[in-house]
Amino acid sequence: PAENEEVARAMVSEVWNRGRRERLDRLLGDGFVLYLDSEGDCHGPEEFWEFVSTYRTAFPDLEMSIEETVSQGDKIVLRLTLRGTHEGPLLGVEPTGRRVAVDRLVIYHLNDGRIIETGIVEDTLGLQQQLTGST
Repeated sequence: PAENEEVARAMVSEVWNRGRRERLDRLLGDGFVLYLDSEGDCHGPEEFWEFVSTYRTAFPDLEMSIEETVSQGDKIVLRLTLRGTHEGPLLGVEPTGRRVAVDRLVIYHLNDGRIIETGIVEDTLGLQQQLTGST
């Protein structure tokens, strides 16, 4: 479990926070799939990178902080906070320059030290409200 937690933390720090696409080849296992709460699923490293890039383009200063970690066997759950300044289009909203902070829950399923499944649940409504300035 300690090694699995390192892999999950590397996904956050290296891929999401630093934008290091090359790390995906070492972090993701064969047949990787990302299950999303509000969009279609992503299969493989290229589709996953497109998903990451959408957020990194919308928030060039994107930073995810790990608030809590729970691990059991081959599963790791992270409670994250995503912060950034809205400088690119996202969720149909053109750049607003607003700072956002949104909660995200991620579940990683690992096999042989690599992520084979990920599920993400995010406060999409709260994010959209922060982007548009509505309540």
